[in-house]
Amino acid sequence: SDTSTACGFSPERMAATNETVEERFWRKDGSMLAGACSSSPALLASGMGSVVVFRDVSAEHATFRRSEALHQTLIANLPDISVFLLDQDLRVLAAEGEASRRFPWFSEDMFRGRKVSELYADIPGHLLDLSLEHYRAALRGERRAFEFDSDGLTFAVQAVPVHAEDGSVESALVLSSDITERTQAARRIARHA
Repeated sequence: SDTSTACGFSPERMAATNETVEERFWRKDGSMLAGACSSSPALLASGMGSVVVFRDVSAEHATFRRSEALHQTLIANLPDISVFLLDQDLRVLAAEGEASRRFPWFSEDMFRGRKVSELYADIPGHLLDLSLEHYRAALRGERRAFEFDSDGLTFAVQAVPVHAEDGSVESALVLSSDITERTQAARRIARHA
């Protein structure tokens, strides 16, 4: 009962639900322990009760933190790429990377938490329409790629579906690469040819 109370389960809640709650606990040595407590109703010899299972998830949390740090380092150090993550409502969950910062109208803060369709005042209209078409396709499960020119820069964009464990599409990952130098070099070669 002490464990169930520490895990946030009241006796009424324990008897009524099957759920898992994650909490942080202090070890005797003063270090922190991340624990997952699961409660499920059970028929015991003495009547109805609950079974509470405690699992140490500290290692999983540490792995996640390392993975998150690697992700942040990778995105911050890819000089010509920006990454966006969009949910099913086309709301921007993440907007990171150097490439898009080259646009005079770009700011990472203008994206986070907003729907792409709400950015019509910040993004040139033709680019917004083109982007929405491809992002919606990615959320239907299609891989899409397109290029666009804006403010003297050329970008190649890939929009790919991100699948949940059950196979459904839960979000779209958008990778935007600044290909201005490569495109200009190809045009110079074509002119000389």
